[in-house]
Amino acid sequence: MALSSLTVEKCNRVAGGIKRLLLCDLSLISSVSFDVTASNHAVDDIVFAATGVGNGFVEFIFKKGEARYESNTERQDNGVDVTTVNVFMNVPAPTSAQLYALEGLRDTCELVAVVQEFGTDNELRVLGADQGELGTLEFNSLNGGSGSVRTDANTFELNIMGMQEQPPFVLTQTEGATGSPITDHDLIIAELLTPGS
Repeated sequence: MALSSLTVEKCNRVAGGIKRLLLCDLSLISSVSFDVTASNHAVDDIVFAATGVGNGFVEFIFKKGEARYESNTERQDNGVDVTTVNVFMNVPAPTSAQLYALEGLRDTCELVAVVQEFGTDNELRVLGADQGELGTLEFNSLNGGSGSVRTDANTFELNIMGMQEQPPFVLTQTEGATGSPITDHDLIIAELLTPGS
């Protein structure tokens, strides 16, 4: 790979946190197409094994400031690069329905996630998938409980973690039911939630 120039727009700042978190069991994904040509580090299609409701991603919904992800790429002593990805989400005083969803997540060992950060039409980032391996995310922990005084939060923090070789990719498009590319972020998310719609 040849070196390429990089320009960072100093005024292009966005608010922190995850706006949307979508998770998918790897068994539902047929293939992921990577675009690493023409200065891209992107995913340009996610193909599902089947179409319709229940055959794609599911969305975990939360309030602003209650979810985040971290990605840390390091070169190991043996010369291999490893990217550790962590997704954290607060679940205040989980109900039985929320605990059921968390149990389903705990019982799924190969996950792929798509996240959108807060801001205006921010990029979609693919976590738990790179050119070498797909479905690297899995349930790591669920910690929490009640506070001891009124000002303490009654909350659980969910952590999904995985290791991959490359930093997270940007999802630039998917292919719709008509075979034409979908590039609008809201339409991409709709396609991920209900493939072939």
